[in-house]
Amino acid sequence: MTSIITWYIIGILVSAIGIFSYEYFYLYDKEIEYIPIKEIVEDILLSFLSWMMVAWLIISVILDIYMGWPSKGYDLNIKKKKNS
Repeated sequence: MTSIITWYIIGILVSAIGIFSYEYFYLYDKEIEYIPIKEIVEDILLSFLSWMMVAWLIISVILDIYMGWPSKGYDLNIKKKKNS
């Protein structure tokens, strides 16, 4: 029983780090001030899906690599347009 909980917690940590890294480096192009609090809360809640989110992140990154990173900075550009 302890090992299941341990693996679940490790999955939460891996998925949280992965989600935040994906958004920070890719979607918001390293401009953390544009990431809204609402999105951070959503990411925290999504990380509780644990290893399912890790698998989803791996699939997302593979697809982005295959497609040539088409959405790099996409969310950042939307935020900048709203703030203008």
